[in-house]
Formats: sequence, structure tokens, C-alpha cells
Amino acid sequence: MCRCGRWPLRPTPPFGLYDCSLVTDGAAFFVLTAEDADTGSTARRVRITGSGHGGDTLTLHGRESQTSFAATRQAAATAYGQAGVAPGDIDLAEVLDCFTITQIINTEDLGFFEAGRGGDAVAEGRTARDGDMPINTFEGES
Repeated sequence: MCRCGRWPLRPTPPFGLYDCSLVTDGAAFFVLTAEDADTGSTARRVRITGSGHGGDTLTLHGRESQTSFAATRQAAATAYGQAGVAPGDIDLAEVLDCFTITQIINTEDLGFFEAGRGGDAVAEGRTARDGDMPINTFEGES
């Protein structure tokens, strides 16, 4: 039983139960292939040209902003710099969406949308599979 006397706890509006995931510990991905692997394959090859990592304090009260993630901005700057690209060069993206607002903030911090306009981009269909900046076209986290 929680100290507030209510169980289960509910998110605070405007967020609903399905806007928030359970607490998790992170994620990673790995792509491995041989340089000469299956040259007859019709699969499109992917070359990783940049990667980045960032960090920030875990608690919200210790952060510089609650509407921007320093870790995302740091990682994006490093990855874009390594790859020699800018946000406008990206065709689609899969971003963390553990909370509805997380995807919106991440897309703004990655430079896909102006700060404060990520939610509008979702509402306008710009992040849809057929939008001008498809985001999480594989249904987000699994």
C-alpha cells in the first residue's frame, strides 16, 4: 500500500495509464555482419556512420529542464558530428517512447522539430509512417 492510501497509483493528468511505462534500466542495439556477407542478398545494407552517448541526472528536480533531455542533446551532437549529417538529413527515426511525452521531447532534442512543437508534429501526422519525418514506425518499444 502506498502512503497516499491509493493503489494503484495513477499518472497525473494530462497523462493516462497507457502514456507511461514501468521503470526500466535502459536499452541498446547491436548490428553485426561480415563485410562480404551474402552479396546476392536483396536486403539493403546499413552502414553506421555515427553514434553518441549522453548522460544526465536521474531525478527530475536535479535537471536543468523538465522539457528537454541533456543526454539526448549530447548524444545527438556527437552522432551527427561523427556522421557529418544534420537532423534534416535523417529520413526516419526510432526514439525512446517510454512515456508519451518522452517521444515528443526526444524528437525536439534530436532537432527534428522546433522546441515546443513536437506534440503539434504528432497531431498533424508529420511523424506518421507517411509523414515528412516518420518516428517509431515499428510501433515504438516492444
